Amino acid sequence: MNSSELLQQALNDKHTLHSIAFSTPWAARAFGLTLAAVEKNLFTLPMFQQALIARIARSEAQGHAIADEEHYYSCWIEALTTLLNQASLIVPGTLVEQEHEIREHTHQMHLHQEAHFPPRPLVIVEGQ
Repeated sequence: MNSSELLQQALNDKHTLHSIAFSTPWAARAFGLTLAAVEKNLFTLPMFQQALIARIARSEAQGHAIADEEHYYSCWIEALTTLLNQASLIVPGTLVEQEHEIREHTHQMHLHQEAHFPPRPLVIVEGQ
């Protein structure tokens, strides 16, 4: 089953999502973001499919064959970014700044969690 068929199946049946396996968390997030964008009618599944095909074709024209899932999902993210830019959902020049803000927020949340729930050493009792 190709990625477009998988997306369509996930749109039609949410239980499908439980059976999908990704090799990296960020590939799963890219899939989920695309699924959410299609559900919110930011673009259609055929629009995404065409954007992904075009991005893969550009990559292959530059001599970079899709050799692994990481490269495939890099093209996926670039296709998604292109569609979000076309829909004016990403303000040009602010993507790096937004990414920094998200990373900083995540770091602050981690610090807050450690302050209130400090890590405890794992104790292994022999024989149990």
